[in-house]
Amino acid sequence: MGFKQANLSNGPANLELIELNSAISLQEVIPNYNAKTKVIGLFKFGFQVDQFDAWIEYLEGQQVQFNGRVVTDDLTNKRMVVILDPDGNRVQLFEK
Repeated sequence: MGFKQANLSNGPANLELIELNSAISLQEVIPNYNAKTKVIGLFKFGFQVDQFDAWIEYLEGQQVQFNGRVVTDDLTNKRMVVILDPDGNRVQLFEK
């Protein structure tokens, strides 16, 4: 099989994740690539979560890599944080 797939659901929300075995990394195709290099495509995606503090504690316990620290948005006064998946994709969690 040429890919890995996970289907996640929680109530009415469904998310399908697919990883292609044939995918190549940006480091392989962009000379002098670094983590701040911007490319067309997915930059990040985010989720509003209940129990924000519990999620942070759980993710820390799972040794998830955080991209920065928890910050509070000046307009909404809600907290948010960005974590990295195993491939370095950014996932942002927003306090509900």
